[in-house]
Amino acid sequence: MGIAESGLTVIAGVLMVIALFASLLPFLPGPFMLWTISIVYGILTGFQHLTVLSAITITALMIIATSKDIWMPIVGMKSYGVSCSTAIGMFFGGLVGTFVIPIPIVGTLIGAIVGAILLELLNLGDLQKALKAGGYAFKSFLLGMATELGFSVLIVVIFFASLLVTR
Repeated sequence: MGIAESGLTVIAGVLMVIALFASLLPFLPGPFMLWTISIVYGILTGFQHLTVLSAITITALMIIATSKDIWMPIVGMKSYGVSCSTAIGMFFGGLVGTFVIPIPIVGTLIGAIVGAILLELLNLGDLQKALKAGGYAFKSFLLGMATELGFSVLIVVIFFASLLVTR
């Protein structure tokens, strides 16, 4: 490996670590940033050190992680006994909360909870069930953040493992 390629590897590694920490912020797409760094590195090195199989695996993980806001609420709704409107309320409430309360994580979380409660209240007219939906929104939000972080860590591990295996 030449000096230029070594430098590129160091830069990619540093960017991966920075992107991993940045992925803790809910408005930054951590898995997508990590995927971009990986794929650009792979392209620039001709996929000599980031294998094609690793690139495909990282791509699949990125797609699953970035779509978690769509599939996670739906997967968990039945176990909590809430309706589809809770997921819709969470999504739009979180989006509004992010901009209305521009405090990282807090605005999104409050918006998701309020959105779930309001839409469920409008849908069912039952305050008890609406509050239950708010509790589900809270749990779902935290689980979603943990899931995204987990996928981000997996992407980083696969990236570095591929580098180690091909050296």
